[in-house]
Amino acid sequence: MNGPDAYQTSIPIIVVSNTTFSLTLNSTQIYTHTVKIIQAPWNLNKKDGVSRVGGLELWLGSEATYTIIVSKLQPGSYTITLYVPEVPAVSASFTVSAGA
Repeated sequence: MNGPDAYQTSIPIIVVSNTTFSLTLNSTQIYTHTVKIIQAPWNLNKKDGVSRVGGLELWLGSEATYTIIVSKLQPGSYTITLYVPEVPAVSASFTVSAGA
């Protein structure tokens, strides 16, 4: 997530979609389905996390990996979009393979 370093922000909405499917997670659902957070060793003082109100909570300019378990996605290409109040939404693409 790009933005001014050292400012805390949140990701209260995540959308996973393709041409035939769309899944929107609000902050409470993000909180419920997040099972693991791994922060980069050089960012341990910034305490990225997750909450029912803010969803994913992070410091702009930091690095962390969030593992979120959602219902099984069918094989295909998807786009994930992270909506952040302070900066433009960020999207990335990924593919789910058969048997994944």
